[in-house]
Amino acid sequence: LCEVPVCHVFQLPGASFSPRSGGHRARTWTEEVWEGTLVVLRQAPTRSGEARGGGGGGGMILLRDRSTGAAYARAAVGKGTVEPATDSTRYFVLRFLDRKTAAGGRLPQAVGLAFKERSDAAAFTVALETLEKAADSKPADDDKGADKEA
Repeated sequence: LCEVPVCHVFQLPGASFSPRSGGHRARTWTEEVWEGTLVVLRQAPTRSGEARGGGGGGGMILLRDRSTGAAYARAAVGKGTVEPATDSTRYFVLRFLDRKTAAGGRLPQAVGLAFKERSDAAAFTVALETLEKAADSKPADDDKGADKEA
């Protein structure tokens, strides 16, 4: 659905969350921990109807090394996986369901995700909206199929 050649991952400081605004402020993110490629993929549902990898949103966000293509981390798209920062349209909070890295390390529960270009952030947002719409339409389709069988 979307591939962004360069994205940046930041450690979220404790002061990142602002109770006043009800979200995370990107201007407090100063410690970059990784840079690479971001890919948003649609996943086929399993027999139980869940997207592979959990999350139920039918998609996966992959962070890959730009030179080798090796996976750095992944996050199943679901409710609460991605949250926009309160002070920028190019910054997001990404929550991991599977916190193991490909190298065997551990990721924090959430990180800051940043795009240099607004167009990359917009493409990311559109890909997530596409997955959300597809997930929202599935129960209605399942109901129609149930009526045909009855």
